[in-house]
Amino acid sequence: MAYYLTVLKNAGIKAEGVLLYPEERKRVQIVLNEETMESLNIMSNDIEKLIQSDIPPKVQKCKYCHKCGYREYCFS
Repeated sequence: MAYYLTVLKNAGIKAEGVLLYPEERKRVQIVLNEETMESLNIMSNDIEKLIQSDIPPKVQKCKYCHKCGYREYCFS
């Protein structure tokens, strides 16, 4: 969500977002502030490191793996 808010900001559109978690009955308001931007920059740097790496990271199983749409990529 933070990435999309950044894209909108760069296009001159000021927006906020809401993430909805229906099973948990939870709503999370996302606002593009300095903290969110810093977090996004850290994530972008981590992604760049993964892309530049010659060897993919080892698989880390979690409770969501069996429902994940990207499961094939991790376990193939």
